Amino acid sequence: MCGIAGLISREGLERSELEKAAVAMAGRLQHRGPDDQAAWADPDPGIALAFQRLAILDLSLAGRQPMTSSTGRFLVVFNGEIYNFLELKKVLVSKGRSLKGRSDTEVLLEAVEEWGVEGAVPRFRGMFAFGLWDREEKRLWLARDRMGIKPLFLYRDAKRIAFFSELRSVFSLPSAQLTLNKEILPTYLRRLYVPAPESVFREVAKVPPGTLLSIHAPTLEETDEAFWSLTDVALSGSQEPDLSEAEGQEAIHEELREAVRIRLRSDVALGAFLSGGIDSSTVVAVAQSQSTTPLRTFSVAFDSDRFNEGPFAAAVAQHLGTDHKEVKLSEKDLLNLVPGMSSFTDEPLADPSQLPTHLISKVARESVTVCLTGDGGDELFGGYNRYSLGGRYLSRLGPVPGPVRRLLALGLQSVPSRFWDGAIADAVDGSDAGRLQHSRASRIEKLSKLLKAGSKAEMYRALTEVGLPDSSVLNGTPRAKAEDLSVLEDGRLEMLERMMLWDQLAYLPDDLLAKVDRCSMAVSLEARVPILDHEIVELAWRLPQGLRVNGGTGKIVLRRILQEYLPSSLVERPKMGFSVPLTDWLRGPLKPWAEGLLQTDSLASVGVFEPAETSHRWEEFQKGETDDALGLWAVLVLQDWCRTWGVRSEPDP
Repeated sequence: MCGIAGLISREGLERSELEKAAVAMAGRLQHRGPDDQAAWADPDPGIALAFQRLAILDLSLAGRQPMTSSTGRFLVVFNGEIYNFLELKKVLVSKGRSLKGRSDTEVLLEAVEEWGVEGAVPRFRGMFAFGLWDREEKRLWLARDRMGIKPLFLYRDAKRIAFFSELRSVFSLPSAQLTLNKEILPTYLRRLYVPAPESVFREVAKVPPGTLLSIHAPTLEETDEAFWSLTDVALSGSQEPDLSEAEGQEAIHEELREAVRIRLRSDVALGAFLSGGIDSSTVVAVAQSQSTTPLRTFSVAFDSDRFNEGPFAAAVAQHLGTDHKEVKLSEKDLLNLVPGMSSFTDEPLADPSQLPTHLISKVARESVTVCLTGDGGDELFGGYNRYSLGGRYLSRLGPVPGPVRRLLALGLQSVPSRFWDGAIADAVDGSDAGRLQHSRASRIEKLSKLLKAGSKAEMYRALTEVGLPDSSVLNGTPRAKAEDLSVLEDGRLEMLERMMLWDQLAYLPDDLLAKVDRCSMAVSLEARVPILDHEIVELAWRLPQGLRVNGGTGKIVLRRILQEYLPSSLVERPKMGFSVPLTDWLRGPLKPWAEGLLQTDSLASVGVFEPAETSHRWEEFQKGETDDALGLWAVLVLQDWCRTWGVRSEPDP
């Protein structure tokens, strides 16, 4: 696990200038790799690679990067892990290749020597982002793993292309021209994250998951191709579900064992996050069953019964026999993170669950360098309420004529929220508990948006939008980029499958995985996600629907597997999750911080938000007339990020 950076330029720079530029970008990533730094440059083609190392495998100098292949043809900077490197190494040795070290980086290079880049990458089982230079063809290859676990950003201008693990590196790229991507801000305010391939800057993009990109020197001509497509996997798997429920359960269990087994490989201390929920408990149970010593597990216990899962995690740990550490934290501990949040947010991300994620990562890093997580279970196996109940509502509302639905929406909005009971929450549960505020007013607003939507695809998009419903707080009138709804409109998939695929393509990599990567790497902790092993993903799409969602209950297959390790009382319990009380915070302890950001002169100096409308929204919220806590949080996160990094919005021409 590391931080990588590099550039390919046709500016005619000297070696020292190229190396200096690459080192400056990598230097911004020292938290991702505090153990070592190195760089390499060649002025002839104008290429430079730089690296910050977090030593996990082969702690010796033999694991140092940038690393050169045995023939000297290829050089690489590599972030992530190839978990099946030992199996690949055996194959390479059988073909006569000699490997000197014990790192997966060397295996990556020799695999490329043996099979070429396009033949090697599909053989890798893991999470990765790398930049690989081919001296012979004078070509830079960039690759990102199938599910988008590891980040990879790309900056382009007329004379150079640069890549890096985190957006902050672009601020060290000499004379980089950066303009705020205003067209993506309305989507950010609704979703709380910036969707790929866009970034918050027009000149910077995210390399899509499962993509190989090549750049030729000195022309900077680019070609790209998908070496793996989640959409193709979903379509082929759902159309040919060739497994019975018994076969599917055993197959998932076996793949989980294998995915966890190869993720236990580490030359440094390893542990696991344990919340007591289905996903993390399953990962920990499978890991402990394959370990000869107690696995180190970590959880945080909060002083509020509303979101304290500490007792459940402790009970699971005791039953499985792990070496469990529970750290008790207060809401004050979370609140103390807020003023410095932009330091680990990197690109604006308004998911409030990053606060506890950062805290538990910090706790775990005191004992271990690697942690297994349970991320991906909800999206892969139907864990959200919206997949069962929400899908049912979409099916019922879809045939209702649009004019009738719009009249119903107007009727809903005219009735005071106090007359509605909490039952609506089940129908419109937009996401995991860590992101939503479930006031009755927000539920009615969401149901109203569903009724006004023009199609099932637009209904589901509305269902998953949790921030501000409009962009009137933005300065000027930015034209929002249209979202691609083709997945939600694809008739080859059932509505439930379309919803799950949409989330796996967008919400999972752009919010959840980005959050985990940034929060863990901010404290130099490597997070591994066994459930998102691509072999499990492919198998999950072949399962009978009854193993995912059945009778309003999701993650059926994980529940059945977990019952082989734990008693039913620890498996079948209501999902709690973590719901940050943003409404209370923004009207209470965070109000001074927020109002400092929302002062007229502060808003005007940044130029992103229209001061009068933003202040009006804030005043309505403070009076209790609206419940836009998440939307206003997104405003505050972006405003704070802009001030922290010195970014301002230029006026439209």
